[in-house]
Amino acid sequence: MIMLIQPTSICTGILITISALAERNDLYMKGLIIHRQNNCNYFTNLTEIIDVMGDIALEYNWLISNYECNVYPSDQIPFRKQYVWLTGRELLSILEEHEIQFIWGVVTAYSSNIVPNDVLSYPLPFADGNTAFWQPEITMQNPLAEIEIVPWDATLVLIIAKSEEIVDKFANEYVNSDDLETYNRSHTIIKDGIGDD
Repeated sequence: MIMLIQPTSICTGILITISALAERNDLYMKGLIIHRQNNCNYFTNLTEIIDVMGDIALEYNWLISNYECNVYPSDQIPFRKQYVWLTGRELLSILEEHEIQFIWGVVTAYSSNIVPNDVLSYPLPFADGNTAFWQPEITMQNPLAEIEIVPWDATLVLIIAKSEEIVDKFANEYVNSDDLETYNRSHTIIKDGIGDD
């Protein structure tokens, strides 16, 4: 049995989880933990995160679910709604007009040909209480997703993606980083002498 100790005191930082397709039968996720940078106000500013992606963000439809923000300045991201569905252009427009700190939430990107009914046939992605992010092998919550951005309690952001290009963009932007899988494995306790390597 493997017990995972969740991080309890990572100084306000950004946890970016990035995934890549592996050369094996299952989907293998590669992660990147980025610690607090001196040049940003807070890591859960979604505008700063999306800016790293550049115009690629326009190519997706976005589902925002299980979210809590510091302000709700847009009717398109209202208070106490289970989820919102936005095009890339709509999301960028909102973020250009408003600086929104996401405290909790999951902002998931889907190919532009994916429709809400397909996405909603799966459970809504969630952050608060989701221990799957801290497992040695990282997975996305919805198999149709291309990118998953997860503001974690206003101190971390996880990003899971199927694209090496996305991995590289974040690794280049945030050079003070650690591999998430390595981090998770180093914080796992093997109980009763049984575990998988």
